[in-house]
Amino acid sequence: MATQLISAPEGTYSVKVDLASTLTFAFDIQTSSFDREGDNLIITLEDGRKVVLEDFFIVEKEGDDLPTLQLADGTEVASADFLLSMNPDLDVTASGATAGSGSDYADNAGEGLDGVDGMGKLGTDHWSGGVSHADPIYLTDNEGDVLGAVNGQRSDSVNTLPPPPPVTPPVVPPVTPPVEPPVTPPVTPPVDIVVEAIVVGGKAAATVEGGNLVFTIAQNVTSSAATTANWSITVPAAATDGRASYADLDSANFGGNITVTPSIDGSSYTLSGMITIPAGATSTSVTIPTLDDAIIENDETLTFNLSNVANPAADSISGGGSYTALISDNDHSLVVSGNPAVTVEGGDLVFTISQNAESSAPTTANWSVTVPATADDGRASYADLDTSKFADNNITAYDNGDGSWTLIGVITIPAGSTSTSITIPTLEDAIIELDETLTLNLTDVANAA
Repeated sequence: MATQLISAPEGTYSVKVDLASTLTFAFDIQTSSFDREGDNLIITLEDGRKVVLEDFFIVEKEGDDLPTLQLADGTEVASADFLLSMNPDLDVTASGATAGSGSDYADNAGEGLDGVDGMGKLGTDHWSGGVSHADPIYLTDNEGDVLGAVNGQRSDSVNTLPPPPPVTPPVVPPVTPPVEPPVTPPVTPPVDIVVEAIVVGGKAAATVEGGNLVFTIAQNVTSSAATTANWSITVPAAATDGRASYADLDSANFGGNITVTPSIDGSSYTLSGMITIPAGATSTSVTIPTLDDAIIENDETLTFNLSNVANPAADSISGGGSYTALISDNDHSLVVSGNPAVTVEGGDLVFTISQNAESSAPTTANWSVTVPATADDGRASYADLDTSKFADNNITAYDNGDGSWTLIGVITIPAGSTSTSITIPTLEDAIIELDETLTLNLTDVANAA
């Protein structure tokens, strides 16, 4: 038997009833009221909304049973019984005969059939005295059992017929609801484990002082596990023979990934850390910041060492080694000059030789002073100089053979300094004379940086 769903109305809702069906309601009909208007059944909900079941009672004319009702708890009941319990005026079974009148229905011998309360669920249109019907009408007692059949005449010609054979309802196979296929989440394929040999190496780095030395560490293939290694750089505390020193590095910006360990005697520093090449990647980097200073110096180098390379996913791993980095100087202009010297005879003439910036290498220059052998037109002469002190001041004197002498020497401004001096001692005499002068010449200035 088909099922017909009756929805809850928004106002008044009319629906045509399928007579051969079970009516299922989307609301509780046991709290509603029921009335009849013609062949229509009126269901009024508690809040006043209405459902009109059109032609609900048409079975009284068609000879069919009323639709079966399904309650909220899933129980199926006969319409006539339920409607009678809800509204006595809707006693469908009493419409074709007088309930409880056992003498109203007779058998073929004219005897009344006791206990016959009605004609099942037939309406008045299917039963009227003296009207014959081609099909027999079955009588039921109060328990619903069939007592006999009549041909449509009341108390006249009762045909005693056997009850109709039981009707076996068709076997309806259970309907298996369609099974939705399970939703399979997308699967991210794992990174293949590298079973080949992994080779790890670094690249030399270079920068101008003040920039960053960036060492790139790379391996030849990807791996499902991370590759690790230790690195270190050892530098002297001060510049030495073209090697970058700790003072050339910007230690204030090392960050937490660089560990600094000084040597016991303080002559050097070791920078160290660990690199990790993540799984699925092939490279990483180490950054060493450098310091921009005002020192004129040669380009400097340092060495980056890589060791203890490891990867748990590799059959074998090799690599490491040492890689050189270059720091280029950006201070190239060195200016060397001297200041005039003044003294009273018997004192020292001290010439100061200076340069505009420090240098990582010493600055050298040659100097010379040429004087006449004797006083001449306000010029100091060789006789005005205390030659006994020349050796103490690294002065060499040459007789030019033309009545003049030349004093020579070499000055050195040490690395990291900006000046030095030249001292020429004078002789105090008893001669009354004018102030005298001499000239110091500076040549062949040189600096390896």
